Amino acid sequence: MNKKLIIIIVAAVGFVCVACIGLVALIGGGVFFLTQPLADASDDYLEALKTGDYATAYDLSAPNVQEELGSAEGLQRFVVENNFIPESWNFNDRSVENDTGTLTGTVTLADGTVVNTEINMAKIDGDWLVTGIHFNER
Repeated sequence: MNKKLIIIIVAAVGFVCVACIGLVALIGGGVFFLTQPLADASDDYLEALKTGDYATAYDLSAPNVQEELGSAEGLQRFVVENNFIPESWNFNDRSVENDTGTLTGTVTLADGTVVNTEINMAKIDGDWLVTGIHFNER
């Protein structure tokens, strides 16, 4: 085979590989960018729980959760009774479909327990609000 032809084929294959990697990165980055507001809202919520700012966490809750809890004090009771005082968190999966979103990962609690956690959210009046939290020990 001609050396020049081999170089052209290798260059073409290399270009296709680089283009594919770039496309995957672009798509992945786009998904990350589109779900970032969801992640930011969940961070704000968990940070409020971590610092004991139950009024802020309550305000970041959707109307259905607020109705169920009744007040910021109701949220505090729920957190204390379920020992759900977050210390740190890592959500490795997040998805958005229309105006609903889900984050799935782990939360390390103040006592060191690590729990698998799913946070469900809804975009209401332009803001992402927590509609539910499901957790269980690993």
